[in-house]
Amino acid sequence: MKKKKEVPFLMAPFLSFYSQKLYKDLCRNWKGFGFFYVFIIALIIGGGSFYFGQMYVDNLPEEAIEKLVDKVPTFEITDGRLSANVQQPYVIDWKVENSSVTPNKIIIDTTGQFTELKDDMACLITETEFIGRDEKTGEIVSFPFDGIPKFGLTQEDARTFINKTLEVAPTGIGVIAFFAFFIGYSIRLLFYATLASAVVNDSREYKQLCRVTAFALTPGTILTWFLGIPFLFGMAINIAYVIFAVRSCRPKVIAPAQQPLK
Repeated sequence: MKKKKEVPFLMAPFLSFYSQKLYKDLCRNWKGFGFFYVFIIALIIGGGSFYFGQMYVDNLPEEAIEKLVDKVPTFEITDGRLSANVQQPYVIDWKVENSSVTPNKIIIDTTGQFTELKDDMACLITETEFIGRDEKTGEIVSFPFDGIPKFGLTQEDARTFINKTLEVAPTGIGVIAFFAFFIGYSIRLLFYATLASAVVNDSREYKQLCRVTAFALTPGTILTWFLGIPFLFGMAINIAYVIFAVRSCRPKVIAPAQQPLK
């Protein structure tokens, strides 16, 4: 006979914050490792990322793109050396009034006057390399032009490239967010389930521990994403909820009635 779930699926994320009933129901009546739940949450995260990415692109002023394109010079790379048809150093300051676009300063300089990336620069293009910043770490990275025999860029090429990039950017952001969340959450699920199996010394099947852990990680994930709490604090929350979830699954031990003394 198929066991009937006591807690609806859509209520589970909310009840994961406090409900012992949810975790008992997960152990007794639900099936699987919990990856379907992770998949659904990852779809929501990916869809939300796509939506907000599309909103940003739709609200991006057309004049911001055109002003940037108008400032792009025609340049050419031949045998690893860059040349441009403008007086240098050439500064592209992408700043539009009444716009939410972050100002970026791009400098093209083949004269040698600029050799290092400064704080007000988004990137620096010299005769032999492109210098920018890593988006995640903020560290300065460079890409030499060595090995590029022939390459050229015109304003029309720049306009086409920007428009094509903006068309696919929301989808790319959504897909990356989906896979990053699904893989990251799944790894944490397996890690905490294994930790619970070893530390809590629970005799349940590993599948049950994974299923319970999948939902127990929800509060810590939400608090980390929306409140930006530190990693170690988020880890402590996850451990506490996993312990709470596993212990909620244990049946209550009823002490036997005390026998009268003879």
